[in-house]
Amino acid sequence: MLHRFFICFCLIFGTGFFACGQDTLSLSTPEGFGRQVLNAFKSNNFPLFDSLLFNEKKYEEVLSKIQASDSVKSEYRKSAAGALSNLHHEARSNFSAIIDKGKEMKISWDSVELVKVDFTASNKADYERADIAVFAKYSTINFLIVLPGCIKSKVWNITEEVSIYFN
Repeated sequence: MLHRFFICFCLIFGTGFFACGQDTLSLSTPEGFGRQVLNAFKSNNFPLFDSLLFNEKKYEEVLSKIQASDSVKSEYRKSAAGALSNLHHEARSNFSAIIDKGKEMKISWDSVELVKVDFTASNKADYERADIAVFAKYSTINFLIVLPGCIKSKVWNITEEVSIYFN
């Protein structure tokens, strides 16, 4: 009986740990990150989108890599606090605006296909930054989701308002 319990425990929790590891791995590249952002829109999943935003914990991960004095890092924290707060405050409306613009174009989000993810990356003073473009299509409608100024902590993060463009 204990043996069965142990096997069930391993299957349930082992699968969960594996899935979490996969998410972290997929978010560690701009391509995987762009795919996840598109998945948030395809599934109309705001909590997923929200989890991809830069936050205080992720900011501290980046800050720990920067070679600067504690007083300089303290100033960085103060200047970032307002931007992080604003990013999270505006996230719901930004997400909804993207969904609504797609619906205006008669897009059925759950049927959207990823075409490719393109990015321009740069290293800035001990951290990675990238502008990421997610190219997608629905039927004959091609569109682009733009993720400007993404920053990598352990994974990539949205740091600015997301935009959508149709051709």
